[in-house]
Amino acid sequence: MSVPGKLTILITGCSPGGMGAALAAAFHSAGHHVYATARNPFKLVPLANQGLDILVKNAAAVYMMPLADAPLDAARDLFYPNFFTQLVGVYNASKAALAMLTATLRLELAALGARVVDIKTRGMRTNIIGNSNVNDPSRGDHLPGESVYAPAREAVERAMSQEGFRGKGVPAEQWAREVAGLSLGKNPRVVIWKGEGAALVRVANAIPWGGLFEGMVKKMTALDVVEGIMREGSADGRA
Repeated sequence: MSVPGKLTILITGCSPGGMGAALAAAFHSAGHHVYATARNPFKLVPLANQGLDILVKNAAAVYMMPLADAPLDAARDLFYPNFFTQLVGVYNASKAALAMLTATLRLELAALGARVVDIKTRGMRTNIIGNSNVNDPSRGDHLPGESVYAPAREAVERAMSQEGFRGKGVPAEQWAREVAGLSLGKNPRVVIWKGEGAALVRVANAIPWGGLFEGMVKKMTALDVVEGIMREGSADGRA
């Protein structure tokens, strides 16, 4: 039952070290009732020690693999927790689908007096990289032997590991405090952009830069290196 003057908030994907856990703590510190969920309820013990009322089991996932090599089963498994239950190409596609669902919900639920806010995040320090299918020791996925990217295997697997992003970005706790403050306002924004570099991505999404923005993304993810190796290999094959 809700306490007068306080909100009851459900947050999915609240395993320690992630955005959900930080956001749950921020809302709880603001005096609200928080329902924190995760696939493994035992991981929620640190949040329970803060006095949260109810812990609910749920799911979230990440998967890194070139689209040409991503097994259909892996893609389906990722879409289920990230989209159908609302919680690299396959991962981005699942998040794009969720963004469209959010926009549709905003239109449909307005008639019921409900507001839907899309929180777009970039550049955060969480454990998502270490928990990916590539870096998790229990999985340790590699590029398939028959991959079309085999000539650039080392560069592709380095990009899949996202090692260049480890330790970068704003602390999850800072992000959570800012998001909690904005979303609890009287008239919250329809879309909230937060995280290191979020402002740049916001501008890039609003301006049709086309190839310029794609070039920035390639350089940031080292896909420009992969492209160079593949082109060099093709040229050698034609020689």
